[in-house]
Amino acid sequence: MPKPTIICETPKYLPGCAVDLCAGPCFRVASCGTTVLVRLDFNTPECVFRIMLRYLTAPRSPGTEASPRAKRWTIALALIIGLPLAATMLGVFTAPPKAKMLPTGRLLYLEADQPSERTTTLRGLYLVTPDGQSKLIIHETEPQDSDAGVRVWIGQPSVSPDGHFAAYVRQDIVLQEEKQSEQTDICVISLDAPMAKPNVIFDVTGRIKKQVVGLTWSLDSQSVAFMADASRYSVARAAPYKVTVEPLSFSRPIVPDASISCTQSPQVGTNGTFSIILRQGNRQSVVIGNNVIDGVRTYALSHDGTKIAFVPAAHPTRITVASAATGNPILTFKAKFGWSIFGKRQIDDLKWSPDGTYLAYGVSKLPVPDDEIFYVDLATGAAHIIPERSGQMSWTWAPAASS
Repeated sequence: MPKPTIICETPKYLPGCAVDLCAGPCFRVASCGTTVLVRLDFNTPECVFRIMLRYLTAPRSPGTEASPRAKRWTIALALIIGLPLAATMLGVFTAPPKAKMLPTGRLLYLEADQPSERTTTLRGLYLVTPDGQSKLIIHETEPQDSDAGVRVWIGQPSVSPDGHFAAYVRQDIVLQEEKQSEQTDICVISLDAPMAKPNVIFDVTGRIKKQVVGLTWSLDSQSVAFMADASRYSVARAAPYKVTVEPLSFSRPIVPDASISCTQSPQVGTNGTFSIILRQGNRQSVVIGNNVIDGVRTYALSHDGTKIAFVPAAHPTRITVASAATGNPILTFKAKFGWSIFGKRQIDDLKWSPDGTYLAYGVSKLPVPDDEIFYVDLATGAAHIIPERSGQMSWTWAPAASS
C-alpha cells in the first residue's frame, strides 16, 4: 500500500517522537513508533476552516481511490466542521458592525472573567471610557485555599448622575462552616480614585431582610434609592447615611390589585417624570405619570424624562420609543443583533445614552449566559455591537464625570 503523503508547512521536532514530525498554524502531526499523533486546533473559525480544507483536499498516491468508509468519514467531517462554521459565519455577517466603545459617555459593567472551582465564575466591575480603555473598579472574591470561608458577590451596578460614584449590591456568603450565613449590603465606591475602598451605606440583611431590586440615584447624586417590601428606600451616600422610606401608593385605576409587586426601582427624569415597572402574576406594566403601558418585558426612561423606550412582552425583539407625557408611540423598530443557531434571542435590558440620542440594548445569546450589548442611533437607525458582554441588570450607560 502506498505511503500517504503529509504536507506540512513548518517541520518541527517534538520530544519523545522520532520521525515524520511537522506542524502548521492550526495542527501538529507526529509519528511516534507505530503511533501517529494528530493534534488539531478548533479554537478559531480560521483554524476550523483550514483543517477542513486540508482534510478534504489532501493528495492521494496516483492510482489509489478512497474507500467508501473514507468517503463517509469525509462527508461526516465536512458536516461536523462545516455546519457550525457556516452558522458562526452567518451570525457574524448578519450582526451589526463592531464598534470599539459606546459613542458617548462610559460603560460600567460586570464581566465574568475568572473561573471558580467552588461556586460560580467570579466577576469584575469595569469602567470603559470612550477611547475603549477598561479600568477595574472592584472584583468578586472567594477563599483561595479552602472550600470554606466568605465569597463576595456583587450585582446591580448603578452610576451617579455626576459620574463620580457607583452603587452596587454586595453579598457576603459563608459556606461549609459551623455557622453558615449570608450578609447583603448596599455599597458606594468612587470611580475617580484607582482601586478605591467601598463604603457600606445600608445593611440590607439587618434592616429589611428582603431582596433589594433596582438601584437608582437621586438627581443630585447625594442618595441611592431601591425597592424592597413594596416600599421605596432612599439612603444618603455620605455618613451618617440617613434613610427615608416611602410606601408605594397609586390611584385605584392604575393599580387595581394591592398584591402587585415591583420588579425594578423607579426611574425619575430630570424634569421630574416618575416611572416604575410593576408585576401582577406573569404580566408586567409600566406606570409613568398617569399613563399605563401594559405587557412590557423591560423599559428605560430617558434622562430628561421626555421619552420612554420599552420592549413588548409579546415581541421580545422589538423596541418602541414613546412620549413619556402621553404614552403615544414615536418610533417602533426591530432590533438588529444577528442570527444565532440556538435561536430564542431576545432583549433583556434597555439603556439610554446620557444625551438621549442613542439607545443600548442587551440581547441574550445561548448557550452563553451573558448578553451581547448593542446600541442604535435613533436618528439614522444605524446599529453597532461593542466588545463587552454582561448579564441582565449588570451594566449601565454612565455619563462622563462632571467637573
